[in-house]
Amino acid sequence: MTYFFVLGNNTELSRAELDAVNNREGWGFTFQHISESISFGDTSKDFKPTEAINLFGGIIKIGRILESVSTIEDIPSVALEELPQEGKVFFGLSTYAAGGEIKSVQKKEKNIGMSIKKALKEAGLSARYVTSKEDVLSSVVVETNKLLTKGGEVVMCVLKDGVTIGITEAVQPFEKFGERDYGRPARDSFSVMLPPKLALMMVNFLQLPKEAVVLDPFCGSGTILQESLLVGYTNCIGTDISDKAIKDTHANLEWLKEDVNVETKTVQVKKCDVKNLDECVEKNIQGIVTEPFLGPPLRGKESTDFIRNIYNDLDKLYAVSVQQFSKVCTKEARLVIVVPLLNEQKFEWPEFFSEIESAGFKRTDTGSLVYAREGQHIKRIIMVFQKNA
Repeated sequence: MTYFFVLGNNTELSRAELDAVNNREGWGFTFQHISESISFGDTSKDFKPTEAINLFGGIIKIGRILESVSTIEDIPSVALEELPQEGKVFFGLSTYAAGGEIKSVQKKEKNIGMSIKKALKEAGLSARYVTSKEDVLSSVVVETNKLLTKGGEVVMCVLKDGVTIGITEAVQPFEKFGERDYGRPARDSFSVMLPPKLALMMVNFLQLPKEAVVLDPFCGSGTILQESLLVGYTNCIGTDISDKAIKDTHANLEWLKEDVNVETKTVQVKKCDVKNLDECVEKNIQGIVTEPFLGPPLRGKESTDFIRNIYNDLDKLYAVSVQQFSKVCTKEARLVIVVPLLNEQKFEWPEFFSEIESAGFKRTDTGSLVYAREGQHIKRIIMVFQKNA
């Protein structure tokens, strides 16, 4: 079976996550990264898009490939075979570039939609053709207009030699992500908050079995712990030097238990200075996922010297942290860590990388991935390492 995966705004992050989750879950996909917006995957194993979509932070839609056509005129007949044949039918169209020129298809998208609607009415069915001001239908539009339950989103992937047609089976659970971000009782609006979607992606980069012992030594308000639990990691530990962070984490985990119905009793949360980490946790850590302190909030007008001083202080903190990570980690443990890019001023992190090498951590094939939000002066560089046996 062939599926399509619509990627998030950061193509490299989404592709890396797709590969990581496929490896961890054993889905057996062979991927073709068709374009910046979409990837195709073939597997002979059982795969459930409605369950799989909840495991991703950077995948927007998952759907099933139907067939490829050489002419635009063939699209309505393929779509009609997949749409319901009873009740009121809600349907919409989205066109994605997949190596080919999409303008010719986009220009005829409305005509394709009207042809489908006409055919449905001729079959005695009531139909609503859902459109959007955006180039493609968003997850919100697809979900709120009942396209997943009472019709379908027909996806047209334009290749160089034709159009591959698919039907969307699952979209990113935007409401759940919103709850996990803004619905929690404890949020720190002063610091550079880690978005749940990114936290989930970082957890996925671990690629460890679900029974692995996972640590976040800068747990803050517990976002990484939260996403780890939701993926299925139950042996989670969170530490932080801040009393407020520990209090916030406890409050958010209790909320997760009561409101999201996730079991949290196996999670350990401890106040601990990362410099003394080996005195706080057992030396059985198989995975570390963390966003350490990234420095103070920036306005974008800071001097080069000011930024350089921040970098130097952070470099020392990260180096000490890695020393401690090495003491508590098992052989072949994995480390997923964020370092900042401040005001677009690059830094080599000499002490941090020196300790990484001394501790026996090696960069994985994932490399360095950059996450940035528009208008922010701090970009996140996500790095993935594995400890030598």
